[in-house]
Formats: sequence, structure tokens, C-alpha cells
Amino acid sequence: MNLPSTQYFLGFENRVTTLAINLHDNSDKNMVATQNKLNKLLKDKTITVKNWKEFNKVLAQQIEGDDQSGQAFMALLYFIIFFGIFGTVLMMIYERKREFGVLISIGMRKGRLAFILILEMIFMGIMGVLAGTVLSLPILYVLHNNPVRLTGDMAQVMEDFGFEAIMPLAWIDMYILWQGLIVALMVVLSCLYPLRKVFKMKEIDALRA
Repeated sequence: MNLPSTQYFLGFENRVTTLAINLHDNSDKNMVATQNKLNKLLKDKTITVKNWKEFNKVLAQQIEGDDQSGQAFMALLYFIIFFGIFGTVLMMIYERKREFGVLISIGMRKGRLAFILILEMIFMGIMGVLAGTVLSLPILYVLHNNPVRLTGDMAQVMEDFGFEAIMPLAWIDMYILWQGLIVALMVVLSCLYPLRKVFKMKEIDALRA
């Protein structure tokens, strides 16, 4: 429906200046594609199509800043998780150094010993990821269906922007599944150190550990 017809239909002749379009797929890619498509269809140069970021640049900048701070916080968490995993691997290697020396001394090849260590760590990593996923599911379910309700100044800010003053948790999607894959990758990277230690291990030094 064009703008004059809409004005007539609503009884607002010469008073409707803006129409808002709500997209089912509200991703940035689809939003820009729809905007470009509508701009090509409009023959009247006095009518333009803008997306919500162009209308509300302040909110768009705040969302972008919040996203960047969230990414920095995630990077810090990844750093802590990785060194937690690496510390566990390091402790396991040094506590079992004498055991490894005995195994190599009685004829076990270093390659086979390294393979067994990798299997152990991968098994531990899979168990950790599965345990974390299972334990987090009830929390996700409860907070997804019963979101945290904000109060005070934070609630007022949310309402000023037209949002309900709640903080819901997203249900399981690819973003959450990626976290498990990233932790599994950290476990794989942690395997590089014990491989190096096993192949450079000297039996005499290991037996004296």
C-alpha cells in the first residue's frame, strides 16, 4: 500500500509521514537487503527507506559497545578456562613422570604412551563438556521461562528505550553449542605440551623424579 492510500485508509490525510515495517527475519543482513529492495521499488525520490540503526544511532552505538565489552569478557573467560585446563594437564604430567619413566624403561614406545595420554585428556575433556552442559540446562530453562526482572535506574533506562525491563536467557542455540566446541579445542591444544614432554623425556631422569 502506498503512502497516500495508507493516509486515506487510516483517515490521516497528509498527516502520516512514516511507516514502520516489522521483519520476521530481523538479522542485519536481511534488514539491509530488504531496505535496498524497497529503495529500488520506490519511484518517488521524496520517499526513503531507513533501517532502525539510522533512526536511532545512539541505541545502535550502545548495543555495539555492549557487544564489544561482552566479547572482551568472553576472551577473559576463555583465558581463565584454558589455563585451568593447562594447569590440570601440567600437574598430571609432573605427578606421573616416574610412572612414565617406568613404562618407557620396560619397553613401551613413546608414541604409544603419548597416544594414551591424548586419549585420557580427550576423554576428560568430553566428560567435562557434557557435565557442564547437563548441569547448565536446568538453569537455562528456568531463567529462559522466568527472566530476571530489572528494577531501579536500569529498569527505567530499558523502559525509556521501549523495552520491557527484564533480562531473559536465550535457550540452546548454536552460540551456546559453540562454547562447548571451543572448550574441546582448548583441550586439544593442551595436549601439545604433554606430547612434547613425552618425546623429550629421558628415562633416567624420569625414574629419579
